[in-house]
Amino acid sequence: MTQPTDTSKLLIVGGGVAALETLLALRDLADERVDITLVAPETAFTYRPMKVAEPFALGHAARYELDQIAADLGATVVHDRVVEIVPDEHEV
Repeated sequence: MTQPTDTSKLLIVGGGVAALETLLALRDLADERVDITLVAPETAFTYRPMKVAEPFALGHAARYELDQIAADLGATVVHDRVVEIVPDEHEV
């Protein structure tokens, strides 16, 4: 059985929990067979559930730099917003 030589290009839009879980899952399942780009306007992922504890000095919302997460997982980050998707032309 031959192995595919071309990598698929994949775009993940957003920098929240679902986007990062998708990035982790794809890297785990597809390894280097996919070239992943993450598009997000923010530079960091903030674990928001802890934001409610901050006013009461019960903890703080941890922040993780998206650039570092992407680098650790072999992905690229573009800090921007997606305003249009043209599926027939494979354009964002």
